[in-house]
Amino acid sequence: MTPEQLKKINEAKAKAEKAKKDAPQNAAAARRKAEKKLEYVKSKPKENPLDAIEYTGNCETDAKAELEIIAKGPNSIDQQRKAIAQNNDTEFWFQVVFASREQKEAVLKALKLFEYGDKWIYGEEFAKVLGVDCPPAEFEPLRPRVDKRLLMLT
Repeated sequence: MTPEQLKKINEAKAKAEKAKKDAPQNAAAARRKAEKKLEYVKSKPKENPLDAIEYTGNCETDAKAELEIIAKGPNSIDQQRKAIAQNNDTEFWFQVVFASREQKEAVLKALKLFEYGDKWIYGEEFAKVLGVDCPPAEFEPLRPRVDKRLLMLT
């Protein structure tokens, strides 16, 4: 091994030791941050405003009723900013890493999570298995933009 390689290995070991030492503090800070975020999550899911429509079977009448409700939708600047913030929030996940596949599979089996997947597990399912009450998420996806050039091709 070259001296440069040894230096890089020693730097990596030092970095790993520091991360190991700081892990409990970082976990506590992350827990506090998550608890603060949970305060902002509402316990009641949003209702679909289109559920109020009584469909007549006449396409023109039904479409007009839908458009009237959509036109009354959230148009204020604050509501738009909130929707953009929710759609761009990246703090909705965490990652757990093991040293080997065997370790990962042993933990998933012990927690009875293996049936939900071995790579990606929905948070609600994870919380349910652990016996944690998970508040419903308030999420309003942005409406997709229609590309007029592509629309002309249809």
